[in-house]
Amino acid sequence: MKLVAPLFTLSLLAGCEAHVVQDDGRSVVVEGRKWTTSASLQTAADTECQKRGLRAFFRSNDHGQYIFDCVHASRPLK
Repeated sequence: MKLVAPLFTLSLLAGCEAHVVQDDGRSVVVEGRKWTTSASLQTAADTECQKRGLRAFFRSNDHGQYIFDCVHASRPLK
């Protein structure tokens, strides 16, 4: 029983992480739950965009799916 509680807690926390559901080369769609942190969303998008030497910039969200554009790091901020 002592081992079951920590394992159950870890499995719940693993479900909170953001994960990439779509990558078309120019943008990345990351899915998360309402309690997923923005840092977790950004990290997932950055990891995917970095595969092409790019950086993720948040564009919009749509019902739990967060859209990031993959751009060159030198892109000026708006």
